[in-house]
Amino acid sequence: MFCDICQPKPKGYTVYFADDQDAQPLIHYIEGKPENTWSAVNERTFWVMEAILFYSI
Repeated sequence: MFCDICQPKPKGYTVYFADDQDAQPLIHYIEGKPENTWSAVNERTFWVMEAILFYSI
């Protein structure tokens, strides 16, 4: 049995763009990444793995 510190697991985040925000820079960045590391929920909401999201900022 392992604790969370000894056995870290990848995390994902939901990214939401408000009406006045442009999602195109993120879309352009993540389109080149493996499809199992991100998902478009709709035109303003995305699910992105931690390593992809935080390396893009």
